[in-house]
Amino acid sequence: MQDPTTDESILLCDRCRAVIPKYTGPACDDYLVKHRVSGTLDESDIHDILRTVETSDLEIQRYDTEIHQLRQILSKLKKERRVAVKSRNVQKALLSPIRRLPIEILGEIFSLCSHAPHEDVTKTYNVLHRRADRTLSMSVGVLNIASTCTLWRAISMSRPSLWSDITIHFDSLYDVISGHPLEQILECWLRYSKTSPLTLRLHTYGPLPGTGTVLPISDLHSRIERVLDLLLLESRRWESAVISMDTPSVLYMYGAKASFPKLQKLVLSFDQGDSGMTHDWPNYVDEFFASAPLRQLALPNCEFGLEDLFRPSAATSLTSLTFDTFYGETLHLLEHFPVVEHLRILRYRGPGFNHLNNSVIVRVERLSHLDIGIGIPDHRPQVFELDIFASLEAPRLLSLEISKHRTDFMGIPVALRWSSTVFRKMLDQSAFSLRSLSISRIEISNDQLLEVLDAMPKLTHLTVNICFENESYDPTALLRALIFTPASGLQLFHLEHLSVFRSQKINDDVLNLICDMLESRSRPLISESTSESTIQSTNQSLTKSTYSKDKNTFPCPLAYFKLVGSYTDEPETLTCMSRFQHLAGLPGRDYSFGNIWTDTWEAVEELSCSDDE
Repeated sequence: MQDPTTDESILLCDRCRAVIPKYTGPACDDYLVKHRVSGTLDESDIHDILRTVETSDLEIQRYDTEIHQLRQILSKLKKERRVAVKSRNVQKALLSPIRRLPIEILGEIFSLCSHAPHEDVTKTYNVLHRRADRTLSMSVGVLNIASTCTLWRAISMSRPSLWSDITIHFDSLYDVISGHPLEQILECWLRYSKTSPLTLRLHTYGPLPGTGTVLPISDLHSRIERVLDLLLLESRRWESAVISMDTPSVLYMYGAKASFPKLQKLVLSFDQGDSGMTHDWPNYVDEFFASAPLRQLALPNCEFGLEDLFRPSAATSLTSLTFDTFYGETLHLLEHFPVVEHLRILRYRGPGFNHLNNSVIVRVERLSHLDIGIGIPDHRPQVFELDIFASLEAPRLLSLEISKHRTDFMGIPVALRWSSTVFRKMLDQSAFSLRSLSISRIEISNDQLLEVLDAMPKLTHLTVNICFENESYDPTALLRALIFTPASGLQLFHLEHLSVFRSQKINDDVLNLICDMLESRSRPLISESTSESTIQSTNQSLTKSTYSKDKNTFPCPLAYFKLVGSYTDEPETLTCMSRFQHLAGLPGRDYSFGNIWTDTWEAVEELSCSDDE
């Protein structure tokens, strides 16, 4: 194609050869040079300049007209281009692989994506119940999916279960979302869910008296009550409920009549700033959920009588039980839950006002998982030893987690120590063999830890996170003891998962020790006394991942290892790192290091952000 411009004109259309003349007036540079030298204008110069200005205005008007017409044409072309691009994208979308999925499979994928993750009950009890800013969050997980396209919305609307997972976080002073009242939106979601079992996360706290409000507090609670009314009308569909409320909401809700024939999971949390509600909450709940066939239950404390909350047969179905605050003197309550398998105590505060009677043993026949967080005892002793083990009998215990509560001990000088005597008593009266053990931020010595491990030959998962100030513990002693040899006293044949916390520096000596331990647990070991004729059968048994009766074989390699610590230099610069990386690259291995300060700050940020979440 030829250049559309010439010396005399500009080509406007290549088809019809329409042109527009170029500007032919005098060049401005000539005038500037001439009059910069003379400095004056005579009458003829002024006349020429005025005539040139008039001519230039006409030329400018003609150019503006052409430019306007061209812009209109360009705008139309751009508009048509956008239409063409949209049409092309739609047509290409019809060929997208996701379009080939059957609607039934899409529906199943949406089911996996539209339900909120299970909330850790620790966050439920640790968050500040009132936030400083005004916030309102009411959501159902399928909203983003249903808003994507017509097809996805049609699929979402055809599956009522996708609308049954509802979260209401009502700390705000507003009652509308996008101009619609809360009740209307909630009614729509409940209607879309039809008869599907409901999963609810309900967090309703009005502002504290004396704080600035947009609505009077009474009006705010009246609107919360309308939301509660809608939910209670569907109480027969409740399957899971996490309920955290201030006192006015509690008084309103538990004064209503409702039935919960499908409720299997229940978490109750109350206003920790209201001491009366903290202690007297059983009087308000008062058999409100007595008819529910609960299997999972979380309560703020253990200060209740069984008859206050349950019918005689209701407690027999509970398999998971969680308490925020727990005292040893109420340990006998566990006898009323005969099938409980998971027991979680977020803050064990010691025996209570009445000292724990160690002669009374509470047998929890089916308890397999015990998770105890240690809180500050009310009398705040200088040293607090774990006494709860002495009164427990759990013959089927497989998993034990013991940790220091993250916030209770801040600024309070109470030493939390392991008691070998108490733990040995529990072990003697229960005769269990743990598969998983986690000890975090408890003062325990090397000898005490090795004594515990020696009594757990079937252990598969071990996590040891000992506090900074514990001078009697050195993780290198544990790593050295875990180096597997036929003559080793601590063999742990089944150990697959090991996580160790080390506050001291990680250097080449430590890394060499780690590699020795990992290598010893990365292949089967055979003693010198084993004859060659038995090697083949031994290898066959290892291939089948069965436990060999031969004490000199090691059938289970360590699949996961993580050491959290601080570094003198970057770990990549250590001379033994190549050896470690080789071991970490073996098939089925997950070996890594973590930075002590990174992990610590992540924990702090998790605490500070728990309210937002």
